[in-house]
Amino acid sequence: MRVFYTPRYYADIGEGHVFPIRKFELVRDRLLGEGTLSPTEIVEPREAALADVLLVHTEDYLTRLRAGALTQRELRRLGLPWSKALVRRSLLAASGTIGAAKVVFAEVQSSKFKTESPGFSLYVADEDNPEVEF
Repeated sequence: MRVFYTPRYYADIGEGHVFPIRKFELVRDRLLGEGTLSPTEIVEPREAALADVLLVHTEDYLTRLRAGALTQRELRRLGLPWSKALVRRSLLAASGTIGAAKVVFAEVQSSKFKTESPGFSLYVADEDNPEVEF
């Protein structure tokens, strides 16, 4: 198993905020404590490549997000208080998600995964192949 985690997933959003930002740390600690996860299985992600982020956000939004220049409406929609640490945390979390997805896709393509998971199908779409079954 591989788990993508970094202590930098934490950003100070205030004690009373409804989002449980420490959940990532708590889950890691529990998995390590119960022996489900070993430290060697933790992968620390780098910040997501800007090219990847630009696949889902405009350059204008990303520039303003990084500069702390979002509108009040965008900040309300974000739902978290802006900080440089929050921007870094968001880019790290996106990279962790991308990394985890790549691991899953690699395992899906391996014969081990197919043998252990009979009847499992995963559909992946891209520009060249609207439907690809693994």
